[in-house]
Amino acid sequence: MKSGLLADLEVFQQFAVPTPVTIRTCTAGDLPNLEWFGMFAAHREIIQAAYERQEQGENVMLVADVHGWAVGQLWIDLAKKVEQSTGILWALRVFPFLRNLRIGTRLIKVAEQVLRDRGFDCAEIGAEKDDPAARRLYERLGYRLVGSERSEYSYTGPDGVPVHVPVDEWILHKRLVRGRTGRTPVKEMCLAKLQEEH
Repeated sequence: MKSGLLADLEVFQQFAVPTPVTIRTCTAGDLPNLEWFGMFAAHREIIQAAYERQEQGENVMLVADVHGWAVGQLWIDLAKKVEQSTGILWALRVFPFLRNLRIGTRLIKVAEQVLRDRGFDCAEIGAEKDDPAARRLYERLGYRLVGSERSEYSYTGPDGVPVHVPVDEWILHKRLVRGRTGRTPVKEMCLAKLQEEH
């Protein structure tokens, strides 16, 4: 005889809800939503800095939009390794109850197309060593291990307290095959900007 909460649970109906998802660039109006009801409020400074770099043409912030709400994100650093013709994919995340629905995969594929359209030859992504599922996903999508890297990032939380976070991750690369787009590659624009600054 069943007892406890499971015995009292009655399922009256089960159905699927079709939900359109749009992958687009982040706008200023998305920034508060990217804190996800406080889950990433401590990262407010990082989110704002990434958006400012997008405004400067050094970063692209992709969001997966469901009815105006950013339920997933992936950012693309266009500047850090531009001289190696490599764009860096980072800050990939999907809202917990929408994981395993291929939203992350779609974000990665769109990011790769963004890099192709801008003349990049390679995409790079990091997988933290304590997250083997992430590495398996990237390898299924054609990324290959090229090394590992230890680093640290810092930010100041909303309470004014500085935070230092160590990162130990695998580095994976994927070669990009691109066609002609007729657009001025951002790779060349970034290189020109670096030359002007120096």
